[in-house]
Amino acid sequence: MIKTEEDHYKEAIWHYTIAIELNPEDAKTYYNRGVAKAKLKDYKGAIADYTKAIKFDPEDAEAYNNRGVAKADLNDYKGAIEDYTKAIALDPKNAIAYNNRGVAKYKLKDYKGAIWHYTIALQLDSKYAEAYYNRGVAKAKLKDYKGAIADYDKAIELNPKYAEAYYNRGVAKADLNDHKGAIAGTHKFILTFKWYKNDNGGDRRTIWIDYKNEADKNQQKTKILKDFRTLPMDIGVNKGKIPYSVTTNTPNWK
Repeated sequence: MIKTEEDHYKEAIWHYTIAIELNPEDAKTYYNRGVAKAKLKDYKGAIADYTKAIKFDPEDAEAYNNRGVAKADLNDYKGAIEDYTKAIALDPKNAIAYNNRGVAKYKLKDYKGAIWHYTIALQLDSKYAEAYYNRGVAKAKLKDYKGAIADYDKAIELNPKYAEAYYNRGVAKADLNDHKGAIAGTHKFILTFKWYKNDNGGDRRTIWIDYKNEADKNQQKTKILKDFRTLPMDIGVNKGKIPYSVTTNTPNWK
């Protein structure tokens, strides 16, 4: 029987639990079990383990960051901000923690505060595509569509397969009445989103192929643009990754 990714995390949790029974004050084991629980969407369990990790290693910035992410996943954005703030105090050059605090600010509708945090994240890591994307989403909320487009451009430059950035850039161009640019951007979005959704089991590709066919008939200034603009503008704001390898997306166990 082939084990699923979920099976591997459950097995990891079992091993970490045994390790904790043998050494109940090992911060790294609590941290790693928290990572595994977060992967299984057991956010309350992850928070409990990160809290234990922090108890035995109060200087662990990653544990504070990850606990913040888990709190945010439970919609406790104020609690998440407190943890991100602590992570930044311990590691002032932690771009991910700044990005994450920006996401929490965004969720609380403090869009200017979110932009400030994303900007700091980008000063610390100029190749942080997700922070450019997130800042673009926040700028669009404030109707700074040109600024949003510039950020989406940069996110796409850094990650040419960034489907959400193509889509949101198209919406921002439509809001500036750049219909040709919106349609062109959406064509690129169609090609990219087919790749993105195929990997993630989604089904929007049919909708967007239909949209492209209609756009090719030069009807973009009527019904199609109207439909395009009524779709949700901010597909999502990206939280910083719980420390996983960017290349393999596997836990960066301590």
